[in-house]
Amino acid sequence: MRLPLCLLLVSPLLILNACKPNAPVAATEAEPAAPPATPLKASTLETRMAALRWPLSDSVGVNGTEVEQWIATGQTDDARAKLEERIALLPQAEALAAITKAGAQPGETATRLMASRDLAHALALRWLLLGDPEDARRSVELLNRFAEVVPHWPLYDRQSKPHTQDETSYLQHPEANGLWGRWHPLDFAGSFPLLRAYDIVRQTLPAAESAALEEGLFIHQKHLLDRTSGQTSRYTNLSGYHASGLARFGFVLGRPEYIHQVVRYWRDFLVYSYAPDGYFREVSPSYNRQITHRIAELIPEQLKGYSDPAGYRDAVSGERFDTLDLAAEKATLLKQIADGENVLALPDGSFANFNDAWPRRLKAEAGTDQPGLLGISGIAKLHTGGMSALMKFGGIRGHDHRDALGLVWYAAGKEVFSDTSYHDSRKGSPKFAREWSTSTASHFTTAIDEEIHFKDRTGLEVPEPFPRSAFVSRAPSQPGQHPVEAVLPVAARFLNQGQLLLWDARHPDAQAMEAEQPGAYPGKASLFRRTVVMVPLGDEGGYLVEIFRMRGGKMHDFFLRGGLDEPYKLTFNQPLPPATGEAYQFIRLRESGPVVAPLTGEAAYPDNVRVVSRLAGALGPQPATLQLLVGEASAIRREGDATFSLLRRVAEGSAALETCWIWVHEATKGAPRISQVALAYSGGNAVVSLTLPDRVDRIFSAGEEDTARFNRDGWSFEGHLAYASQPTNGDAPKGRVFRGGALLQDGKVVGEASQELAGTVLSTTSRILGDTADTLLIRPDGAAAESYHLAHIDFGHGIRFSIPVQKVEPLGDGTLRVHLVHSPGFMREADAARMTQFPGWRVQGETRVRLE
Repeated sequence: MRLPLCLLLVSPLLILNACKPNAPVAATEAEPAAPPATPLKASTLETRMAALRWPLSDSVGVNGTEVEQWIATGQTDDARAKLEERIALLPQAEALAAITKAGAQPGETATRLMASRDLAHALALRWLLLGDPEDARRSVELLNRFAEVVPHWPLYDRQSKPHTQDETSYLQHPEANGLWGRWHPLDFAGSFPLLRAYDIVRQTLPAAESAALEEGLFIHQKHLLDRTSGQTSRYTNLSGYHASGLARFGFVLGRPEYIHQVVRYWRDFLVYSYAPDGYFREVSPSYNRQITHRIAELIPEQLKGYSDPAGYRDAVSGERFDTLDLAAEKATLLKQIADGENVLALPDGSFANFNDAWPRRLKAEAGTDQPGLLGISGIAKLHTGGMSALMKFGGIRGHDHRDALGLVWYAAGKEVFSDTSYHDSRKGSPKFAREWSTSTASHFTTAIDEEIHFKDRTGLEVPEPFPRSAFVSRAPSQPGQHPVEAVLPVAARFLNQGQLLLWDARHPDAQAMEAEQPGAYPGKASLFRRTVVMVPLGDEGGYLVEIFRMRGGKMHDFFLRGGLDEPYKLTFNQPLPPATGEAYQFIRLRESGPVVAPLTGEAAYPDNVRVVSRLAGALGPQPATLQLLVGEASAIRREGDATFSLLRRVAEGSAALETCWIWVHEATKGAPRISQVALAYSGGNAVVSLTLPDRVDRIFSAGEEDTARFNRDGWSFEGHLAYASQPTNGDAPKGRVFRGGALLQDGKVVGEASQELAGTVLSTTSRILGDTADTLLIRPDGAAAESYHLAHIDFGHGIRFSIPVQKVEPLGDGTLRVHLVHSPGFMREADAARMTQFPGWRVQGETRVRLE
């Protein structure tokens, strides 16, 4: 990605046009004033517009879209006035002189060149509107000049260095620019004003002149981009620009093969770039929305109803299009993509701001503030009582932030734990370094030895000769070769994907999720796991109990701060001596000192919303010191600074440090309801007790083992994670078992979960591949229970897909049909699993599944 997102939200050509001089050319240099012309009769204008192969109503990305829309909707007076104004800015002779073999050299040369391009466009539009043949002649003269010189243009790179059009090493560089000095996926758009002008004046040209102009200008650009890296094999967040541009070239030039190329690319893009849970591979709401709009919405609409010329059949695919309808063809997959976006919706209608994205600029559909899971992309979401908590367990995907197991919490009407932002270069935007906004320390997570997450990216790219434009299904050629084969080099980054261990959002009174991310510190952290239980307390407030277990290195930091959308005051219940220096490069320390238990921090907002964070424990088997550091750093999502703090635990011995952080966070619009927090801890297993006015709640959490035995205050539990609530008025207690067996109080069962079931996947079905349902056919290792809600699909080598379950159907032969909420994303072959969507791997060996 080369351009800031804010610039890509508008037409790239409008950006370039903003560089044009504002002052008109001196009157002595202007063309002789033309006598006022009368607009064509409506019927004549309609006839000319009907001859266009690219309808004026489709003016996305074209400089002068406003005028085109006016003409298309009959606002001819406004269109005429604006065209007169634009054409008066540049004399014809000066425009012709600016079109040279120097090309779009950055600076004044490019500015004059693009002004000439825009003049050809404006003259053609005025001919369409008024019918003066002189306008058509002048536009054609400019177009022919472009066709003469474009084949000789240098290509200017990011440092303004020129490259020849036959310099293969440059063309194959992923960051190569095209003819117009912009990244090659955007290059077609640079010629849109010329393409529009040609489409209009084409009907005035003899066939030979028309063919020569097309070949020298537009077809030449198409062939150049075909030789540029990435047009058929890379699937980037700007790819929609190239595909939609090529479709317009195909329309205007009468090239059905271009349309077929777009459709093949479009079909491949949907499977190469979207995970089976429906999210674009770069897990960012901003990029997901942009690429989804261009690929899933714009292109199907652009090509809807298209039919090939009579008798045409594509030479590559053998296919013919008649009344094309891509949206209907891929309706199931497009619905899956739409549903995937909604998982990140927050109660206020915005999206959780993971990775490079801008908060609160996008709005979710109504009714999407509910629990959800992107179990392949790596986001788990709890939602209850007006609160949402989301945890990121994905890895490095592009436009990523270094926040393994980062947490976002929306409670009491706002984001009280928020992600950061994407650096915004627009005037008036907060000023901060992207290095800070992407860093580990700016997020709500933990760190080891003051190192960022995902620092080591070695092994995350697959070298050639893996093909990049088609799925592969072949065994490794040599014994001992890694059994994972990737389709796209970028897909190899899925190797550092974390694993979801637990997600249960079925009940409104308590919900939980747990994940681990060994890729955060490969070779250093042998344990990196976060457990979150969320409980509502009314008025859109409630509490989180979170347990972060980590092992490795000599120093562990837990980061604590408030939300970043508005000012807050972060205070602690103990004084700290002044401090100087920096932490994590960007946090300017003001206070630091040893922690005296019990530690409580409070983030207070002007509207009386408060988040009280109580440290229940920072424990481990080795002796260690505990220190609190408080400082200031850029607030990132607003102007000014915010308070950032970190709790630091440092090993006193030589062994790798192990820490179990246990926090209770309460968000409230008034006085806190939790009056006391108590902890029982042994060998990594914890029982957290919370005293409220009307009850006592308990969280039972096992450590690294799947199952632990708990006996505490009349409660007993054998399992992994459970919640219990005991009213103080003598009413019956209640409980939720998220994973494990029965939860008992004084010997009576108050909560239990279905026994987990493991099995081997025999085959799959997928609606996006034409089947009637999304299912797994499995051979279970034991007897099945009545219901399950989640399937963890393990391919080996740490690769896991986690997908919610609709139902489990026993079959007569002892197998089970597991119905999933979306496509399983793979199919079984004789000796391997072949993924049918991103990351598109083929993994040898059997595929196992665990149902919970």
